[in-house]
Amino acid sequence: MASLTATDLHDLRDDIDCDPASTEKEQDFKNCTLSIMLEQEEYYMCHDYLKGNGNLKNAVECRSRTHQWMLRTVGHMKLQKETVIVGMGLFDRFLCSDSPRAKNVRHGDHVEYQLVAMT
Repeated sequence: MASLTATDLHDLRDDIDCDPASTEKEQDFKNCTLSIMLEQEEYYMCHDYLKGNGNLKNAVECRSRTHQWMLRTVGHMKLQKETVIVGMGLFDRFLCSDSPRAKNVRHGDHVEYQLVAMT
């Protein structure tokens, strides 16, 4: 499933306005929801945090090992594999953030990295 871009969401909001069957309250709710989604999309936009890492090879290896660990854990617990996709997405999004903890992880704090990966 492709991710929606900010432009897609703006276009979608314009399309919703053309629905004559919607009441005014429904329109307001839909517009408000889409506005919030647009703000979140811009605020949480991911960048390539691996590229900005001084030790790219180590960062890629750590991420790969985290992914493998998640797959093993999901297999052992007999959970759905989609759980790993969601988990890695949240993991990446967090590491793209400006959180002090995320910055520590990006700069090589292995203990913080493990804590973030497990939560």
